[in-house]
Amino acid sequence: MKASVENKILVGFVASVVALVVIGWLAYRTTIRFITTDRLVVHTHEVIATLESGLATITDAEARQRAFLLTGDEQFLKDSQTAQAQVSAWLERLRKLTADNPEQQQRLNKLQSVISQRLAVLNDRIKLRQEGGLQAVTSDVATLRQGRDLMDQVWRDITEMRDTENSLLSQRQQMARTSAETSLIVIFIGSALACIIGLAAILLIHRDLKLRSLAEREVQTTRTTLESILNNSPTVVFLKDEEGRYLFVNRRFARIVGSAPEQIVGKTGFDLFSKEIAQAAREHDLKILRSEEPLEFEETVQYADGLHTHLAVKFLLRGLPGKPVAICGISTDITERKRAEEERDRFFDLSRDLICIATFDGYFKALNPAWERTLGFSREELMAKPFIESIHPDDVPASQTEVEKLAGGMETVNFENRFRCRDGSWRWFSWNARAAVPQRLIYAAGRDITERKRAQAQITQLNADLQNRATQLETANKELEAFSYSVSHDLRAPLRHIDGFVKLLNKQASEKLDERGRRYLDIIADSARQMGSLIDDLLVFSRMSRSELRQAKVSTDSLVHEAISGLQSEIHGRQINWKIAPLPEVTADAAMLRQVWVNLIANAVKYSRTRQEAEIEIGCNSDNGELVFFVRDNGVGFDMQYAHKLFGVFQRLHRAEEFEGTGIGLANVRRIIHRHGGRTWADGKLEGGATFFFSLPKTPTETKG
Repeated sequence: MKASVENKILVGFVASVVALVVIGWLAYRTTIRFITTDRLVVHTHEVIATLESGLATITDAEARQRAFLLTGDEQFLKDSQTAQAQVSAWLERLRKLTADNPEQQQRLNKLQSVISQRLAVLNDRIKLRQEGGLQAVTSDVATLRQGRDLMDQVWRDITEMRDTENSLLSQRQQMARTSAETSLIVIFIGSALACIIGLAAILLIHRDLKLRSLAEREVQTTRTTLESILNNSPTVVFLKDEEGRYLFVNRRFARIVGSAPEQIVGKTGFDLFSKEIAQAAREHDLKILRSEEPLEFEETVQYADGLHTHLAVKFLLRGLPGKPVAICGISTDITERKRAEEERDRFFDLSRDLICIATFDGYFKALNPAWERTLGFSREELMAKPFIESIHPDDVPASQTEVEKLAGGMETVNFENRFRCRDGSWRWFSWNARAAVPQRLIYAAGRDITERKRAQAQITQLNADLQNRATQLETANKELEAFSYSVSHDLRAPLRHIDGFVKLLNKQASEKLDERGRRYLDIIADSARQMGSLIDDLLVFSRMSRSELRQAKVSTDSLVHEAISGLQSEIHGRQINWKIAPLPEVTADAAMLRQVWVNLIANAVKYSRTRQEAEIEIGCNSDNGELVFFVRDNGVGFDMQYAHKLFGVFQRLHRAEEFEGTGIGLANVRRIIHRHGGRTWADGKLEGGATFFFSLPKTPTETKG
């Protein structure tokens, strides 16, 4: 595990302190050694100086003694005695100074003995001077020689001691220099080492602080991002401590409570919700704290609009040592999902279709109540055996193949088979199914089509009957057409005979006949001509159902003007106000469409001849993918309650004495327009004129019949 910045700072501080302590200890040791050595040097200097001063004192005592011997002056005697006293003090001091040096102590003992002897000689000579005068002293040559020898010995002893001290001084000075240099080196190296350690620690700490700063910024960024995600999440997220106090809540939670997040933090559920809801939440918290296992459950949450159901998950958050630090809760509002599930279950229960879930190994896993209602078996009975056993034996192979297709990931649409009912009957079902291959489950819905199957069987039988009847009707139509053709031709000869003989009779016997007879002949001639027209119209009507449509682009304007030109004999001498709008081109059979316009315009001309000034309007409108043409007149019109008879064969709404005609023209119009895929209708009013309409599709079609 990587050391934290605090640990590194602590290690650096400890290392620096240890280095400083070691350096200080080394410096202290070298300094003490240096001080000790320096003291020894000073001590040696002091010993040397003391030796020098002692030699001077002895010399001074001897000089004072000689001056007394020569002059007899008591002052010199006092000075000599003072000098001797100083020599004693000097020896005592020198003994103390050389107490640490046994060799010097031995030399001092020897020196002290020689000095004592020398002082004794001096004192003897002083006594001799006091007793015998100058002559006595000068005559004592032996004492003088003894005194000189002792003084020389003193010089030699002091010199030896001084040389020893000088030698010690050199050694101690060298030691002092070495100690000083060692102290400087130790201090320098220690200071350098401390600086290096400190600098390294500073660099490492700076680097770690920089990394920590970056990490903190990243953590802050991550935290900001996480808080943004949590606050904008539709899921409720919160943290609680072990006492149930909220440590963090997202905005979704705050909106439910109706307070700002910072106002919720620190409160418990008892401060925010009803006692029952808060108590249930607290029991969940305690259960998690006891078991230390995540807990998933549904809970009731109080919203402003009422109670909602949430799916919640709670679990413990642990710190680094593994100790629980908070209870984390995540919950989602599943109220709508619960309602949807209830509606789904209600649909599942109330559906009239058979809904099931089956496994790939052939057993039902779930069935809705429609199975019991439809088949009569209980769900337990159906689920206790493979469903293939309930299927009609003839349908088993196809059903097994369908199951294999579903297991391979394909889909079943409108697959039909039969299931056995408790009463032994079989019912047909149409199945739609899909499979969840990873879960090895089939989801299927079956609709009872037994009645439809029966109806289909009946329809099939009816279709067969209709086919037979259509065949018979087609045969009858052909026979009727042949009959019509034969009759029309067979009737023409008698009509021609009648018309011819009427003309001969009128020519030969006209003068012999009275007015009534001539009128009878005119009636016979008119009837024969009308019968001829009727036969011609019947032939045209018959041909309209047999002739093939030859559709092409046709100028409607041209057809209308051709039709009007063909009616010049009927409109000669009449005052007719024509209103003809521009008419579009159409795709149709030109000959048939010309017949339509001739019949409609002829009707308008005929039924408006009672008007002093006739008005005939011809136009076209576009409506819902078709072209609607019309011919409007201001003639005698018709009663709308008889409008359904207008387009029938031989149907007339006016007497022949009023308006001539065979009653076939409009029937021909309807048949022609019907074959073009259009419609025909009319609108009128007695003595208020009439309007006849027909439509043609913009995309041409042909209808047989």
